[in-house]
Amino acid sequence: MLVAAGSHPGYGIRSRRLRSSSKASGPSAEDQDECDGSLIGIETADMLVQGVSKMAAGDTTAGSTPDPSAPGGEARPMLDLEHARPSTIRDAALQTAYRLGFPLARIWWRLRRPRHEGALVAVHVGPALLLVRSSYRIAWNFPGGTIRRGETPEMAARRELADEIGLAGYRLLPAGTDQGIWDGRMDRVHFFELRLEQLPELRLDNREIIGARLVPAAELRSMALTGPVIAYLSRTLPPSCQP
Repeated sequence: MLVAAGSHPGYGIRSRRLRSSSKASGPSAEDQDECDGSLIGIETADMLVQGVSKMAAGDTTAGSTPDPSAPGGEARPMLDLEHARPSTIRDAALQTAYRLGFPLARIWWRLRRPRHEGALVAVHVGPALLLVRSSYRIAWNFPGGTIRRGETPEMAARRELADEIGLAGYRLLPAGTDQGIWDGRMDRVHFFELRLEQLPELRLDNREIIGARLVPAAELRSMALTGPVIAYLSRTLPPSCQP
């Protein structure tokens, strides 16, 4: 089942190379096929994983059809996509401020129950979903954030998408709204979808967002996810893949 995780003040900051890893255990083959197939064909998932790995290694032929006889060709691993530039002193200071401030903010929100409105973007890359990791939270989330005064939900989604991971100028599709008490506050979240065939180069802000991962649908159930992400997946995944 999907696990909604809260803040984790002790969550460490570390840089990692682009890597792919297969899980030793997981859903049955039938469930895996149904979950992956709910987004797009499974063969495309394998091509996507190999293509992104080649691009990270500087291979300009990335995106070509992989050799089906190659070892590991049937694996459907998750991909960690780390930030390209090293962390600066300012980046580290802001990451620390986020990690220290977020737990205090959650306590305040639980006491006051403020209302909050935000926008999140579910980025579909072939059969996988792009999830991002914050410097102050253990749970994985979609890119997005607070809707500022004078902004429409779509304007906020576009701004956050550009600020957090460097994606701008893409068409966003409205994908509904959900409400709940998340992080101790009454939250109304507007969802948008961005559907891509290939993953562009990401530019993480390296302050609030410090990591990104491409995840096949069948792997989502074993991950720590935020409440809004779980709400979105409950509406979009097949019954066998829902939380």
